[in-house]
Amino acid sequence: MKVIAVTPRQVGYLLAVNIAVLEAGNGLALILRHGFKQDSCFGVIPFFHFDHERNLPTFISALLFVNSAMLLGLVAAAHASRRSSSWRWRLLAIVFVFLAVDEFSSIHEEIGEIMRSRFAIPAGPLYFAWMLPYFTLLSVLLIVTGKLLKSVPPDIAKLLVTAGILFVAGAIGVEMIGGDWYSKAGDQSWVYGVMTTVEESLELLGLSLFIFALCCYLVNLEGSALLGLTDERSART
Repeated sequence: MKVIAVTPRQVGYLLAVNIAVLEAGNGLALILRHGFKQDSCFGVIPFFHFDHERNLPTFISALLFVNSAMLLGLVAAAHASRRSSSWRWRLLAIVFVFLAVDEFSSIHEEIGEIMRSRFAIPAGPLYFAWMLPYFTLLSVLLIVTGKLLKSVPPDIAKLLVTAGILFVAGAIGVEMIGGDWYSKAGDQSWVYGVMTTVEESLELLGLSLFIFALCCYLVNLEGSALLGLTDERSART
């Protein structure tokens, strides 16, 4: 069976187009909702709006998590001889599988509602209370897997760190700002729509950059052959 060679740059272009399409769809949904005061407009708004669940943006985000998990699994397989690091890559792969399920089924939203009602969390930055346990687990995960950055080339490590910063800035940073606004003013304004757009955009950028970084890393590892990944020079020959 012939394997089609794909470079990380081509993967990056595909991810960029993916983000552009989602941003355009969300922009249209915002205009229809806030500019023309529409609630559905033949299903266009719930299908494209970043703040809705189980729609196109949610599906694509879950798919990005799945792709990340698959790439992490390949990295773990390539590091099989290094037991000290292989299990950490596998752990990250498992975490990303869970995040994919969470993204599409909104587990974190349910956890947030339970915590908010049980602990009587007031209006404010922590209104979306799911962030509390997730941030704690994130901190533990960073402590456990942080050593992996030393095992990858410096340029790849910078990409991975940047991807993590972008994702956390959106998923937790902007989410806290949005939670504060939502708990006091609701979600029926342009302001909140912009907040959710910034939040989801940062998450998409972070995930896409993470995938690109893993593809770049896999080019130098055995696992790259399984995906047909190659470097720019080999792709031209």
